[in-house]
Amino acid sequence: MTDIQHEIDTLAKDGLSEEIVAALKAYYSTTALVALISPISEAIYNEAFALYKPVVVPFVDNDGVLRPEVDCDDVGNAITESKDLYKASNDVFKQICDYHIAKLNDARFTAKKGLCPLLVAENNQRESVSSLINVMAKHTGISSSSLLINSDRDKYVVYLVGLLTTIADSHNIDLKG
Repeated sequence: MTDIQHEIDTLAKDGLSEEIVAALKAYYSTTALVALISPISEAIYNEAFALYKPVVVPFVDNDGVLRPEVDCDDVGNAITESKDLYKASNDVFKQICDYHIAKLNDARFTAKKGLCPLLVAENNQRESVSSLINVMAKHTGISSSSLLINSDRDKYVVYLVGLLTTIADSHNIDLKG
C-alpha cells in the first residue's frame, strides 16, 4: 500500500479534521457564489455592450508607440466578450466596468468600492482551491504550487472534492453550514 493510499484510508476510517472540513466548505461556498454571479454578470456585460458598443482600438503605450498586443486587423471590430475588453479604449472600458459594477451592486452582489464583485468572487474561489489543496498536502504530498497546469489542477480538485465529500458523507459531516 502506498503512503498516499494509507493516508486516504486513515481519513476514510477516522473522518476529516476541522481544518479539512472548513477548507471544503469554503470551496463549496465560493464555487457556488461564482456559479450564481457568472450568468448575471454576462447578461450585464451584454447590456453594456449594446449600450456602449465597444470596438477594438490600437494599443498605444505612454510613449506613443503602437504595441503588438492588439492585432491591427482587429481594429474597429466589435468587442462581444468581456475577456476582450482590454482591447477597448480606456474611456469605454471604464464606462462598461462602472456600469457592470453598478448593476451587480443593484443585484446585491457587492465588493469594496471600485472592485468588481465577480472578480472578487473568482479570486476567493481560486484562494479556496489553493487552501483545500494545501490543507490536504500533508496527506497527499501534493501542494498547490506543484499544480501549475490549470487542466491538471482542475482534474485534481474534482477528484479531491469528490473523495472528501464521500468521506464527509460517510461520517455524516454537514458541509452545508
